[in-house]
Amino acid sequence: LLDEETANILLGIVTEGKVIVEREGISITYPCRPVIIATFNPDEGELRDHLLDRIAVALSADAEKLDITDRVGAVDAVLGFSPG
Repeated sequence: LLDEETANILLGIVTEGKVIVEREGISITYPCRPVIIATFNPDEGELRDHLLDRIAVALSADAEKLDITDRVGAVDAVLGFSPG
């Protein structure tokens, strides 16, 4: 699982829509629309609620296979919640 500081940085980037890169006295801000792709083992602990609120799609490795109609429905449901 992510340590507290890394999770907070990622949440800030997702919430603010920008990333700040700072190196050797230089600071540059870039606008971004981040996509985070990650895996985790639920046996190692639960995800924090405010992380779960920002997950658009969650897949389970042991889920039942979906037929094409169910897959299209899942994609349509996600796109219905996406801005733009």
